[in-house]
Amino acid sequence: MTGTRLDITEELDALLGGDPERLARSFDIYAEMREQGRTYEHGPTVFVTRYEDVVAATKDADTLGNRLTTGTRFVEARARLSDEELEIHDEVQHVFDAFASRHDGPSHIAIRRAAHRAFTARRIAALETATEAYTTELLDAVEQEGGVVDLMEFAYRLPLRVIGDLLGVREEDREAVHEWSVLIGGAIGATDMPSLRRARDGIRGLRGFIDGLLQEHRAAPDAPSTDLVGLLLEADETGRMGEWELTGMYLQLLFAGHETTTNLIGIGMAELLSAPQQWRALVAQPEAVPAAIEELLRFVSPTQFMGRVALRDCEIAGTPIRQGQSVMLAFAAANRDPRRWADPDVLRIDREDARDHISFGRGPHFCLGSSLARLEARIAITQLARRFGDLEPVDEPRRWSGGAMLRHLDHLRVDLGRSRA
Repeated sequence: MTGTRLDITEELDALLGGDPERLARSFDIYAEMREQGRTYEHGPTVFVTRYEDVVAATKDADTLGNRLTTGTRFVEARARLSDEELEIHDEVQHVFDAFASRHDGPSHIAIRRAAHRAFTARRIAALETATEAYTTELLDAVEQEGGVVDLMEFAYRLPLRVIGDLLGVREEDREAVHEWSVLIGGAIGATDMPSLRRARDGIRGLRGFIDGLLQEHRAAPDAPSTDLVGLLLEADETGRMGEWELTGMYLQLLFAGHETTTNLIGIGMAELLSAPQQWRALVAQPEAVPAAIEELLRFVSPTQFMGRVALRDCEIAGTPIRQGQSVMLAFAAANRDPRRWADPDVLRIDREDARDHISFGRGPHFCLGSSLARLEARIAITQLARRFGDLEPVDEPRRWSGGAMLRHLDHLRVDLGRSRA
């Protein structure tokens, strides 16, 4: 936390617009909001910032819903758009509205049940061997390159391979799928037109890919396929889902298993290397990695906030909220609330209660990809600790991109030093 008071309105406007400088200091902005009160009203949106309040709000599905485009933030933003901009806005939000996380009640249960087939305990366990092999292969390439390397390349390629297997994406298509997902991810929770235009391009690319995938499997119905491809094809043929719903489900599973995991591994390693005593402790005791991952989830907050809409007039964290009000649950603020954790801005891999973080949410919308993210991060960081215990970060400013909800570290250049056998 800096010693200078921030102009929160200006800072938050820039942060929500994806300004790289504000993405870099997002935790300072959230901390300033949190210390001014249990909630912070920003135009049409109320941010909930303290741990106990955020936890309670994530569980209260009777009061807070997930149809974000019905909330004041999106309604007011939409009212300012031209006809052309409205078409772009609606095309993008239509796909986001198909996410399981944007549904409530029975429709949420039905879509989540279908999506969960891709993330069963059996399927996640079966991916462990493949994840180990992919990690070894990618780190072999890192070791062969030697010298100074960019660990963010590894941090996004590993989850992309794993989720690609799960979603039935061929190797030659995975880079394109990644590029589309980055464009789209920058617009989740955003209302500014530059982000929405980029997302529209990504959605169109992804929709074309999914249409081709379905056509390919229809042409060879007896060919082996992943559970998810079969699920999408079945849903399409029975009319339970249209093309928007298919794209939305595929996209949410992609984010659940890829974008957030990239952030956990990449930003997590950046924070570990910025706290060399913590990194050396993991190198000395790699079996401590699972517990360290919980602290990294708390400290990094791969998903910085989650949106909700008030379903009725109510009170949240002592603040009157009117029906239709947009509410943001600030995970990044809650995960560093000094009322919950001692020295919350200090990374401590042996923090006993780190698992109480809220990075995967709580209640009915608990993150589908949480088990997969933990598995991949555990394998990735364990192998890095065992093989490259001497690596050090290159001294350069961190550069950020993406959106306020899913911010990305552009590079993590490290000197491998003396690799371990």
